[in-house]
Amino acid sequence: MKSAAMENNDVLIAVKNLSKEYILNGQKFMALDNVSFTLNKNQGIGLIGKNGSGKSTLLKILAGIIKPSQGEVRIYGKINSLIEIGSNFIPDLTGRENVNHFLKLNNIPNEEIPDIIERIYNYSELEEFFDQPVKFYSSGMFVRLAISSGFEVSADIFLMDEVLMAGDSSFREKVSETFKTLLRKGCSVIIASHNPSEIMNYTSECFWLDHGLLKERKSSNEVLKDYYMQYANELSDKNKKANELIVDVNKDKPSSGQKIDEGSPSLTIENHKDLSYNSGIDFKISYPFKEEFREAFPVVKVYSVLLKPLLSLIPTLEIRNELELAPQNATLNLTCSCPPKILRNGKYFAELSFVEQPIAEKDFVKEVAIPKLRTMFELKSEKNAEVGNDSFEIYILPQGNWALK
Repeated sequence: MKSAAMENNDVLIAVKNLSKEYILNGQKFMALDNVSFTLNKNQGIGLIGKNGSGKSTLLKILAGIIKPSQGEVRIYGKINSLIEIGSNFIPDLTGRENVNHFLKLNNIPNEEIPDIIERIYNYSELEEFFDQPVKFYSSGMFVRLAISSGFEVSADIFLMDEVLMAGDSSFREKVSETFKTLLRKGCSVIIASHNPSEIMNYTSECFWLDHGLLKERKSSNEVLKDYYMQYANELSDKNKKANELIVDVNKDKPSSGQKIDEGSPSLTIENHKDLSYNSGIDFKISYPFKEEFREAFPVVKVYSVLLKPLLSLIPTLEIRNELELAPQNATLNLTCSCPPKILRNGKYFAELSFVEQPIAEKDFVKEVAIPKLRTMFELKSEKNAEVGNDSFEIYILPQGNWALK
């Protein structure tokens, strides 16, 4: 890795033909394979991919934690790595003592440390725990302390792993606002995450890594759509091979491990050849009715390719009553419809699940769990539906014209 004075006012990181090779069980394993890119000032790049795809390896090479096997990395600015921050915290020291040690390691002048510690105390919201040994911290508290400290080290480039986005919603929102402020000031960020919201919030470009290879590099919106489309297709393929239904009982009882051996649920789209903005979507559900489903009813949920829930189709009370009266071992066939002019052009997937009504005098809902059953569909282009499907959200529960056949 090389660090240099900024030769181009816009380029902060230049990576060329970067590879990292490991030897595992006597065999070569390419954690990164010939990756090249540049990071510019005021730019956010997201890293997405399955575990083991090379995201963390790339971040650690950029941070100088590990060395590449081949290739070159040129850094034209100061890096603040938030991927292993807190690793030097000493368990027996308090949060305050660890922060003081951390600031000294980062060459913060002694006269500035008291004011910075006070800011970290306020930002972390740890209150009395700030003066307790960190060995007693929960993982969320540890993250709060680590990231609050990390933000006090100024830099041109921030490297971040999603693990540091843990914590409650108010703290995540605070972190989000801090990052947006840093980006507005001209800083850049590279973030590895499985959370599409984080990628969309902080980045304009996204890299899809697969077994160390840079599989796709496009706008964050496009890469996320492609990535989750493949994910949903893989789930659909797995579900087609599923031949049994696992039934879970209430969470206040031990699992019975019961199985339904004959048949398995199915979810199909009857009008799949003629789908459009004006057509609506007609779903057909089929499943074997066993005693475990006596109180359960099917629900069809529709998601965008970014896994955003758009709507749910829930049977009417009349249909649910009919299901409860169905004969044992019967095969139940139901239909329902998503109304037209709700989903716009684009690709989606539908998911079939089974739930039960709340139990009297209980504060929980029984769930009947099956391997998630999903099917893909696409609404074709029409002049009156040109807006992309990722520009809106729907949280409605239409009746859906349910029928039991």
